[in-house]
Amino acid sequence: MISVNPIYTPLDRIGWLNTSIRCVLALLGSYAIAILMGSAIAITLAMPAKDATMSAIMLGFVAQLLAVLWVFHARTIIGAFIGLAVPAAIASGILYWLTGAIV
Repeated sequence: MISVNPIYTPLDRIGWLNTSIRCVLALLGSYAIAILMGSAIAITLAMPAKDATMSAIMLGFVAQLLAVLWVFHARTIIGAFIGLAVPAAIASGILYWLTGAIV
């Protein structure tokens, strides 16, 4: 089994600063992921507009919850940031591909 050592930054070593940065990441990053994924899901669902919007909002809340859990589960701040950036970039790419506009 290959063991990978995480990349710790000085911010990971200061407890109150680590927690503060993770709280800001969780607040802003999870909101961005919920909006982006909700928009992408609403566009791709083959339903009437009202139903697609409501379903996308509910799934966006699930995505937001998972993003917050990920931020506090990640070993490092860099891992938490990457864990938020990758799904947001994928959802943005899907939105750009489907609509041709950046949200």
